[in-house]
Amino acid sequence: LDPDSGRALAVRAGHPQPLLRHPGGRTEVLDLPGGLVLGIDGGGDYPVTELHLERGAVLALYTDGLVETPGTDIDEGVERLRAALAAARPSPLTETADRLVAEAGGTADRPDDIALLLATRTGGHP
Repeated sequence: LDPDSGRALAVRAGHPQPLLRHPGGRTEVLDLPGGLVLGIDGGGDYPVTELHLERGAVLALYTDGLVETPGTDIDEGVERLRAALAAARPSPLTETADRLVAEAGGTADRPDDIALLLATRTGGHP
């Protein structure tokens, strides 16, 4: 991610689709092509997608532990996360991240680890 230009290169290696919260609050699931889970195939192909983040946009990268619960379709969890990110104040990111993880962590049956990375663009060229 280049914070000056907003250019970002994204690669998925078995991870869920990232989310992008636009400055106005609209939040979308980014439909990026993915590759195999990292470490499965040393010669695996991992397509690179170029993105452009506007100033004030928030990019959310996360593991499936944040959105997956047993007996529920993972897409429902991704949609809950998307809606929560859309409704959240984008700043400060630490508070947003804590809130999103706490909501997911409040589920009693969550056997997987949770990781979340939020990145925002605050300066640079348009």
